[in-house]
Amino acid sequence: MARIEHSPTDKKAEPSKDKQRWWSRFFKTSIIPKSCFGRALFSLIIVICFILALIAYLGIIDIPIFSDLFFRPIQPIRRVEPSADKIDDIGSVIANKMIEYAQASNSGLFISEEELTILIQKALASDPEMPLKNMQAAVEHEGIELFGEIFSESRSYHFSIMVMPYLDQEEVNIRIVKARLERLPIPAPIVNALLGQMLNQPLEELNANMLEYFNLVQLEPQGQKVLLEGQVINTQLPF
Repeated sequence: MARIEHSPTDKKAEPSKDKQRWWSRFFKTSIIPKSCFGRALFSLIIVICFILALIAYLGIIDIPIFSDLFFRPIQPIRRVEPSADKIDDIGSVIANKMIEYAQASNSGLFISEEELTILIQKALASDPEMPLKNMQAAVEHEGIELFGEIFSESRSYHFSIMVMPYLDQEEVNIRIVKARLERLPIPAPIVNALLGQMLNQPLEELNANMLEYFNLVQLEPQGQKVLLEGQVINTQLPF
């Protein structure tokens, strides 16, 4: 009695036929139009939906439905939430650190990111027209992340600016490392053009206070704190 043997190549050919049948059934029954104009219009709709989804993801424009589906606000490196007691006593806390540093200057004067956040918030609160709100500072070795919200007439936007502070002729200045408005990266020149005046105002106040209270010679961001080196002039702080 004769026996029929099947080669391995015959078994491999069958799935490819099934795939071809599956794809042919898909194109026959799918929502993709069969005409060239219909397919072009369908492709255009897909491209427009993709662009709207990308814009909604970046968070710059509020787009109904798309923003609900794709937009998530950016988050800081970590949340810095000062305690109520420290906010009220920030003046005495910094003054005590300056007194201890004056007595043992080799130890360094460290300002924590929590204390830095309080000082920034107090400086911004002095100007009620300032559109920057809910600011915080997270200190890393590569710089200080300034995170908060900027308010416009219609809505608020979250922003993150990584700055590196440095001394320029005994005055504190900052170099913008990178910045984001929601999820959209912003080049440093544009940040300087848009927010330069707002960022320079607290810097000018800081430098003015430094002349009266502290002669700064070194400034270095470290993990969750900033190292200051210099000479204490006056510990009677104005806050």
